[in-house]
Amino acid sequence: MRIFLLTLILLTAGCSSSSAYPFKDTNRDGIVKIAFLGDSTTSGSCCNGGFVTYLQSYYPNIQMSNLGRGGITSTVVANRVRVGGFYPKFTNFDYVFITLGVNDWKKREPTVRNLTSLVNTLKKQNFALIIKVNIPLNMNLDIADAYNKKRRAGQDTWVRQVGKNILASNLPIGARFDRIPITADNFKNDGLHPLDGGYKLMAKVLADYLKGK
Repeated sequence: MRIFLLTLILLTAGCSSSSAYPFKDTNRDGIVKIAFLGDSTTSGSCCNGGFVTYLQSYYPNIQMSNLGRGGITSTVVANRVRVGGFYPKFTNFDYVFITLGVNDWKKREPTVRNLTSLVNTLKKQNFALIIKVNIPLNMNLDIADAYNKKRRAGQDTWVRQVGKNILASNLPIGARFDRIPITADNFKNDGLHPLDGGYKLMAKVLADYLKGK
């Protein structure tokens, strides 16, 4: 009886420590693999691999690939995934999280249309792939220096509108990075790019999303 009770306690403890998100090994290769598509707010070149590095600590048994590229736009990503060769084959992944739009402001690119095309292309490559589109970070030019206030004038308004447009679309919505406060403690003086603390906040927001919070 005591052995039975001990076994039951151990099983219950194991269940309570697991993620509430129902991760699926969609391609049945024995490993859950997640890819993260995005720009510099994903790549985290300044800070040890960005939020993906910190998110990995929440889920050490899941294989995560950071495919973020600095300066890239939704148009470029959609085209390169469609043509192939630039990114790894998405048939090898079970999940893809996409965070794009902040760089689209320079040429006023159609972010939602590009994201819709990207999602459709990914689904054609791997029909079992689970795809989520994160709402990108907002900006705070109040913490920006004079150079960036001038250089990025109008980008903050653009980025906020991109978030609203994604939310109003039929895209599969993921984490809400737009809810993270952009402060001088955790973000650079361009009012956009995270420092180490900012990437930790992004990882926490995504981890909470995956846990169903």
